[in-house]
Amino acid sequence: MKKKGFTIIELIAVILLLGIIAAISASSVINYVNQSREEAFLKMVNNIEYLSKLYISSNKDIIPNINDEGTETFITLQDLVNAGLIKEPIINPIDQSTIDLETEVLIYVLGGNRYHVVLDYGDITP
Repeated sequence: MKKKGFTIIELIAVILLLGIIAAISASSVINYVNQSREEAFLKMVNNIEYLSKLYISSNKDIIPNINDEGTETFITLQDLVNAGLIKEPIINPIDQSTIDLETEVLIYVLGGNRYHVVLDYGDITP
């Protein structure tokens, strides 16, 4: 009488194939997650820069040198929180750390109500 079933070699081969497929899939998923975090970080930076321009537009009277073409000035993330433009804590999507509210946003005055705004994220590396 012959028994029906799989041999140990067949089972090992199937498990090995499943392991290879899982390893390939896992690396793809990890790459996708890392790419998504980097994209979220860049969106956060762009959002902070946009909100900084809104803050500047609403607070020209309290920001020094904001009307002098060619000058630079700074605001902090705390200024944006105090104005109600950003809710704290601000979380870095890359490593889930809290971003310091004293992080500066550099404002270059181009003149004619035009500004170039750059978040100084030297300590918040992507």
